[in-house]
Amino acid sequence: MKEKELDTQIREVLENATTKLAFSKFAVLFEELIILTKFIPVTTDELPTFMAISPTSSAVNIYVNPDLLKMIVKDINAVTTILAHEYCHVLNGHCWTPLPDHFIDNLAADAEINQPRYLATSNINAGQSSDLYGYIKEMVITPEKFNFEDDKSREYYYEQFKKKVKTVTIEVEMPNQGQGKSGNKSNNKDSEGNKGTKVKVKVKVLDSHDKWKESDVQNSRSIYERIVRESLEKAKQQGTVPGSFIEEILAKWEKCKDLEHILRRIITKVYRNALNERVTKLRPSRRNPLLPGTKDDYGPSFIFAIDTSGSMSTRELEKLLSVFRWCCKKFGRTDLIQCDADVHGVLKDFGSKTVVQVKGRGGTDFNPVFDHIYDKYKDKIDLLIYGTDLCGEFPDDKPSYNVVWVVPEKSDWDEDDDETEVPFGQVVYLGHNKSK
Repeated sequence: MKEKELDTQIREVLENATTKLAFSKFAVLFEELIILTKFIPVTTDELPTFMAISPTSSAVNIYVNPDLLKMIVKDINAVTTILAHEYCHVLNGHCWTPLPDHFIDNLAADAEINQPRYLATSNINAGQSSDLYGYIKEMVITPEKFNFEDDKSREYYYEQFKKKVKTVTIEVEMPNQGQGKSGNKSNNKDSEGNKGTKVKVKVKVLDSHDKWKESDVQNSRSIYERIVRESLEKAKQQGTVPGSFIEEILAKWEKCKDLEHILRRIITKVYRNALNERVTKLRPSRRNPLLPGTKDDYGPSFIFAIDTSGSMSTRELEKLLSVFRWCCKKFGRTDLIQCDADVHGVLKDFGSKTVVQVKGRGGTDFNPVFDHIYDKYKDKIDLLIYGTDLCGEFPDDKPSYNVVWVVPEKSDWDEDDDETEVPFGQVVYLGHNKSK
């Protein structure tokens, strides 16, 4: 079946937009993606927004709605802004890491990108006074519109929107369609069941994220990770992009890389050695139905613990919880122990929870977590993953299970600083590609 072709007017405006990005201040971030881009026209029924991106192993497919684009075809800044928005989803790796609630995830991903530090990247000159962000900030989903903090992660905004939809009706309006479509089906009650104040917030969406599911998850993620890393390295060498912006994007791709390697190694070893049979009364023996049968006891089992002492900042706690959620998606749900100098509770089935109420904020002592595991789990776990800044009292004795200390990224990290020695276990430093 022959693919549809873009008409001359739409093709020209898209070429002009990509050219504008190719000569923008942050062009180095987009140039490889632009080379791989393939524009695919679709109907309004297929795509009720301006664009949708789907990066596959062979191309960066950008689906465009010609009917809607014709309405802004004379405004090259608008088209360029939307195109930059699409590429920023790829730069941040959003396409390969969907969060559970699709609608809320759409809002959160857009809230992270629809901020000056991202959309200003489409400005053609560094000193340009007009900011393309100004074109859309009154129209679309931004943190400011919902009284959220700026410069936060997609996961942060996801949790904030989950809370917000209990008292806010978010009406998502497709571009120039005139009629809103409510994305919130709640009864506007807060977490305690009290009826909240009904507030309507109308927003427009520039793109659709439905096409992300078409991305070749198994193959394309590694391809685009390499592209993004190379682009960031070029930007670093050229000095045209702020270092903090580079580190922020790089950290999203580096997140948990060391931890994933460690967990996979432990899991492989445990699976290889843990094919032990245990007696179970729920399954009778095949040879003698009067006797209890046996069941393969697969592993491993692991538990999270998080340091909620006063030395841990909100940003560090947020980063660690994000890492732990990632682990749950990879390896299954488990329990989360919160502890400062005492255990302040265990959150069961942590992987299914999107909001965690942090308890503690006192001094730091790691011993209560190990005592709790001995009392409640009889030390019958394979791995403890403990998120902390390592500033606290360690146990004297090494436990029978593996321990990984996960240290959040420090903004003032110095490679020459002395690293805290731990009496046992392995230390993983997030965002610095370091482990010991």
